[in-house]
Amino acid sequence: MYSCSSRCIILLSVTNQHPTAARLTPIVLCVCLGALAAIAHGYMHEFRDQFLSMSNPSLGQPPFLAWTTDILAGRGYAPDQYRPLAYWCIGGLQALGLPPVGAHLVFRGVATAGGALALHAWLSRWLPAPAALTGLLALFAVLPLTYADYLVQPTDPLAFLAFCLGYLWLSERKDARLAVLIPLAMLARESAIEVMTTAFPID
Repeated sequence: MYSCSSRCIILLSVTNQHPTAARLTPIVLCVCLGALAAIAHGYMHEFRDQFLSMSNPSLGQPPFLAWTTDILAGRGYAPDQYRPLAYWCIGGLQALGLPPVGAHLVFRGVATAGGALALHAWLSRWLPAPAALTGLLALFAVLPLTYADYLVQPTDPLAFLAFCLGYLWLSERKDARLAVLIPLAMLARESAIEVMTTAFPID
């Protein structure tokens, strides 16, 4: 714990003194966060399920692949059948030639990294650079909790990206972008409409 804390302090002090490092460090951290999210999810769910399915063909298609297939075919269970945006993205990646497991992991990594970048940009509007970077590191610390005793759904990283982008654009008064983002994001999670509930107190 002491070693990890010391490294974080060193990272914050270095980025505070070097402008180039201050610009690149959040980007590198966000890419690493997306990669770690994909690896963690793959290790805990997708790879395990695929291995079980391959070792015992009677189990049929791995659960996460069967779930995606059903939703793309319009025969999934509610409420996920009415939250198809993430599954459309995964299906699009498969149409581009990625294998099903790879499509899931690439989508999760890109969505998580994009959400982290948007979060850092939003924090940077309100906080000094070291504090915004600390918030990004806090996201690293919280992320593993989303994998504890809970099968993280494909809709979750996309909802995270939508929330972070929504609050960023809300703070920047990008109303036209919000008008496109919110209806689209509600196809991932209808809770995206909550972003707009904070618009009135800000005004």
